[in-house]
Amino acid sequence: MSALDLASAVRSGERSAVDVIDEHLARIDARDGEINAFNLVTADAAREAAAAIDAAVASGKDPGPLAGVPI
Repeated sequence: MSALDLASAVRSGERSAVDVIDEHLARIDARDGEINAFNLVTADAAREAAAAIDAAVASGKDPGPLAGVPI
């Protein structure tokens, strides 16, 4: 899924931003030990931001064009 498709799925409520971030954090946890791509992973802050995105979507607000796309 492209970043634009993922963002659209989150904005429409088809995908939860929390589920998306949890999937990405699991991949980081599984692979980063061997590739060392990240110096710092702020999982709690990422989950809080994702929850805020989901809350915005649930209340009918547009969270932004790339909301829900882990970067």
